Amino acid sequence: MNKKRFLGAIVIGGIVGILLFLSNLQTKESIAKVVDNYRQLLQQSSHVDKTITLYEAWDISQKYAKIWSKDSVLISLGSVDVDDPDASKAGENGKRRTWQAVFTSLSLDKQLFVQVTNGIIVNALEDGSNDAGLAVIREKPAIDSPEALKQTKKLNSDFGSSVGKGKGYHFILQTNEDGKIVLTVVGSTKSSDGKQKPTKVDIDFKTKEVVKVKDLPK
Repeated sequence: MNKKRFLGAIVIGGIVGILLFLSNLQTKESIAKVVDNYRQLLQQSSHVDKTITLYEAWDISQKYAKIWSKDSVLISLGSVDVDDPDASKAGENGKRRTWQAVFTSLSLDKQLFVQVTNGIIVNALEDGSNDAGLAVIREKPAIDSPEALKQTKKLNSDFGSSVGKGKGYHFILQTNEDGKIVLTVVGSTKSSDGKQKPTKVDIDFKTKEVVKVKDLPK
């Protein structure tokens, strides 16, 4: 598991399943299920249909993370292809149905994986091991996902939904390969042969400026 980048779908083998997380935002009580170094904290289902922005996912996941540990700090937050009835069009308004966040706590020396679906936390998984020295994100970005998508399309008129591993448009708050904290918009741009190719656009989380445009493998 590469913990330095946001895990597209935090799959803890087939044992925990494809991110079925959390139970109740207000309780830290739940029967602990230990799988190797992992402990499932909360788990519940969501039966509503709701898409939210990165800002909203930030607020929801941060609230739970502070209950888990007062010194929790975000490592990454991003949208994933989970529970989308039409994934190819997902994110076209800058909102997604499911988001995943990764937090770290120095006092606990652990990490926390949180999944938000339809505006509520549905899963939380604690990792008993923690990588020291991981880059952390302490501030909410100056730009939300809908604005980031509009800015990306303004600069790249042919920017469309993803044709790679992800479906629709994806948004990831992370530290990129250059060590910059960015809001990454993942989609596609037109190649020389006229076909769409997977592309990511990194936007500085403070200045809102595009710092990198990079083609992605299919």
